[in-house]
Amino acid sequence: MSSILEYQNWGWNAIIVSSFATIILTCFQYRLGIWNQYLTIKRADSVKSVSAAWHGYFTFLFVAVGVYGYHHHSIAMIFNSILATGHFMVFREIIRRRKMTKTEKSVVATAICIPFAMGLFPWKESMLLIANIGNIFSLSMQSWTIWRNQDAGDVDSQLLLVYLIATVFWVIYSFAVGLWAMKIIVTVFLCMISLTYWLSIKYSKGGMTCR
Repeated sequence: MSSILEYQNWGWNAIIVSSFATIILTCFQYRLGIWNQYLTIKRADSVKSVSAAWHGYFTFLFVAVGVYGYHHHSIAMIFNSILATGHFMVFREIIRRRKMTKTEKSVVATAICIPFAMGLFPWKESMLLIANIGNIFSLSMQSWTIWRNQDAGDVDSQLLLVYLIATVFWVIYSFAVGLWAMKIIVTVFLCMISLTYWLSIKYSKGGMTCR
């Protein structure tokens, strides 16, 4: 118990406030974000503009986040790894309805290796940074797909909005605990998820309004 990061820093401070916020937002990400995306696909029986690369990569990235969180004794990061199950459900629905492109297959194949590398190699900070370069790339593929199609299709903008809000608190958390790799990752991710959300609204069926 004494080794847990949140326990060591217990009190009214940025670490504890942002830690609790990220745990609560993880629940919202799952219920109001990923689960909504899953239901949108099931109802429409369509995965138009939904990126297999993003959801496939995130499935294994969140497993790696759990391994990273376990190494740093962070309850917030370990709890955040449950999002892997949600992304896997969405990913499974995508590949049931269409074939993946060669690029998507390469992205997902790379992602599968990440949790093993995170567990086996001692350079956790560097491994997380490298893993999240792929994370940014996979998310950019979602942005690119929407922009290329000029249509958000069945991409659920609420999922992206919840991720955007959660990322703001992850930025606060990463700077509060002083993990340099996380600082870089979440800051860049915040910019990327903001762009993706904006595109999902711009090219949604209702135009510049939430679907």
